[in-house]
Amino acid sequence: MPADAPPNPADLGHVFCDLVMKGGITSGVVYPSAIARLAQRYQLRNIGGASAGAIAAGAAAAAEYWRQTHATNPMAGFDRLAGLGGELGRTPTGATSKHSRLFTLFAPTPLSRPLFAVLTGMLNRTSWAARFGYGVLALLRAFPGALLIGLGVWALALVPVVAGFAGEIPSLRSATGVLASVVTVVAVTAFTAATVLAVALYRSLRYFARVMYEQEFGLCTGMREPGSTEPAALTEWLYQLFQTIAGKGMEAPLTFGDLRRVAFKESPGQDGIVLRVMTTCLTAGRPYTLPIEERLFYDPVDLHRFFPREVVEWMKAHPWAHASESDADKLARAHTEGGLSRPLLPIPAPDDFPVIVGVRMSLSFPILLSALPLYRFAVQKSGDDWVPYFERLCFTDGGVCSNLPIHLFDSPLPSWPTFAITLKDDLPEKSPDSDRVLPPHRGRSYQGDQYTILREPNLNATVSFLAAMLNTMQNWRDMLQRAAPGSRERVFTVRHTKEEGGLNLDMQSGAIELMARSGQLAADEITAAFLPPVGTKAADDDWQYHRWVRLRLLLPLLRDFLGQLDAGIKPSAAQPSIEQFLTGSQAPMGRSYELNRASGAGGWTLLDELAKSSQGVAPQVDFERTAPRPQGTLRVTPTF
Repeated sequence: MPADAPPNPADLGHVFCDLVMKGGITSGVVYPSAIARLAQRYQLRNIGGASAGAIAAGAAAAAEYWRQTHATNPMAGFDRLAGLGGELGRTPTGATSKHSRLFTLFAPTPLSRPLFAVLTGMLNRTSWAARFGYGVLALLRAFPGALLIGLGVWALALVPVVAGFAGEIPSLRSATGVLASVVTVVAVTAFTAATVLAVALYRSLRYFARVMYEQEFGLCTGMREPGSTEPAALTEWLYQLFQTIAGKGMEAPLTFGDLRRVAFKESPGQDGIVLRVMTTCLTAGRPYTLPIEERLFYDPVDLHRFFPREVVEWMKAHPWAHASESDADKLARAHTEGGLSRPLLPIPAPDDFPVIVGVRMSLSFPILLSALPLYRFAVQKSGDDWVPYFERLCFTDGGVCSNLPIHLFDSPLPSWPTFAITLKDDLPEKSPDSDRVLPPHRGRSYQGDQYTILREPNLNATVSFLAAMLNTMQNWRDMLQRAAPGSRERVFTVRHTKEEGGLNLDMQSGAIELMARSGQLAADEITAAFLPPVGTKAADDDWQYHRWVRLRLLLPLLRDFLGQLDAGIKPSAAQPSIEQFLTGSQAPMGRSYELNRASGAGGWTLLDELAKSSQGVAPQVDFERTAPRPQGTLRVTPTF
């Protein structure tokens, strides 16, 4: 490392941060450089994200793992991340095309290649007209049979017209006849073109339905076909990247437990690196945080389609075991698929769960990348009996439910900051680099993203209404969390143009490197705000300001919550009372969630002491008047 480089935080011994990153498909190229720059000033403790943000989170965790387990060249993993933008922009060795490494990561299967060609034919175009034109050309190349049918129809329809037209020319007897012939030729040609397009669309839709069925609703599985000599596809490449950055061989994948067991000397006895990423189970209609803390099952035959051999073999060798064989295990062993024996296996326990599997479950962008199937033990009514069976679960992109899961590492009074980096495609063309990062403005409320609904007498208004509805369905929770005081002052926005990031898979190397530079700028903004020079007044230090906001936010909420608790445990008409529930001689609920006598008495003592603490606050104490707005609420909510 150069002599003038910032010191390694591991040597400083105390500077921690958490980091959460938003999904955005190829927009995620901003993250590696941001992570590498932040790592020069911070040690990364809790790292999370969704979709492309999950990729970055996995890579950041792997690089921090290297730093904490290798005394020699501890920044090697982060140095690799710092150069990733340039690597993704270059044409990879061994590729048969001139596309960038970023583009070749999305490798279609032979089955989906025609449809993938149509999609990529429309990408990186400057206008809707250009997208339509290139899309039609790609569609006709993918389904040439439609063009042949059209040419046949066109030729048959024009034979009598051309013959009649030829008879009119020598004498020019009928100008009207000539005009009619020309109009007929144009009309037949237009009709034929429409027929060709309709046939091509019909065939493509039927083909699309087949691909979605056979490839779990994705054009790309994330893996190359067996025997392919092309560069590694997305999941293979990520596995190699994570293993290399973490300093592990290829046979034993980096696991969530490997990260958790890292020991930071500043906090002995605490979990080390905590990685959490989001996925969405469409079958259950809910998000999950990975690693999943529920004993689900998988079909090894399915998983071999989506992960390298070493990963599947690890999972088979590390099942989530029960003390004794359960009904689920017996049914899993007898599972069949298509009349053939296909035993299911339990997924690994959270500590043994491979990082690459968690990241790939989060990164399953609908239609582009295949969803992943798992199974859960369930029962269903059959006549008068309840029959056990395995329900097939479909896991897709984490961004469907939570694309910026800033809530992952929240605590009432944090000991170190949790930063969030979000993405926005609203940057005008030819903007200066200084406009690429929007830092939060202290004390200024964030109103959330604005979705424009047009008021025009055309279809654009309806399209804008539907787009706003879908965006609201996806983003409302993240947006409310981001707008809340205690969150909004730690969210940094990286902006890019509409021709960069997102579904622009075929970005040029210059655009990729420009976005990577944006990540460095974001990291510099973070450290300038939260690690100001020594001697900076606390009022001008954003980290101290953030701590003050969290404290001011907590006080009125805590008093209100404790007041509700006090009212709830007082004797009332409802019998038995809370005290009787916990200290009575007989358990009122029998064996349901039972507590032994000592635990029940301890529970009453806890509630009683908490309730009394709210009575000790003088009535004239006013936490609310100058509290941050909008105020939140304390409540019991389910984890996900």
